[in-house]
Amino acid sequence: MSLNGNGKNGDLDLPVGKRGRIPEGEMIRRLEIVAVLIAQRRTRGQIRSELAAMGIAVSGRSVTGYISRARLILKSRLSAPIAESRAKSFGLYESIIQHPGSSMSEKIAAQRAIDKLLGLCAKESLQVDVTVEAKEAADLRRLALSELREILAKRADN
Repeated sequence: MSLNGNGKNGDLDLPVGKRGRIPEGEMIRRLEIVAVLIAQRRTRGQIRSELAAMGIAVSGRSVTGYISRARLILKSRLSAPIAESRAKSFGLYESIIQHPGSSMSEKIAAQRAIDKLLGLCAKESLQVDVTVEAKEAADLRRLALSELREILAKRADN
């Protein structure tokens, strides 16, 4: 998928340069650079600095515009396979949970990843006032929240 199309043949139809100040080829080059920097999780300020280091002096407002347009490009490239990627990830995490050789911590991590993937992460906080030994504390960190609640309930009953 190219960036310089007119909307035909799957090309993106993006506005190119305000009042024609920047030639189309240069705008495409800048958007591709910004898209790469976004993929590297760079901040707006870092992107502006990188562009300046390449001899492209732009305002913060221009960088914001480039970021918006580059995100559209990245999103259009990924929009079709997102559901496919989620399905593959789900299958991987499910296989970790079902595999008999997986440790409990791996299974818990896989379940958390599935919950996050499906948007099931609820913000839960549990405030506990318990004194434990260092070894017990390490064991408790590996437990699932439900298992931790059971242990604490048993301690409270004693």
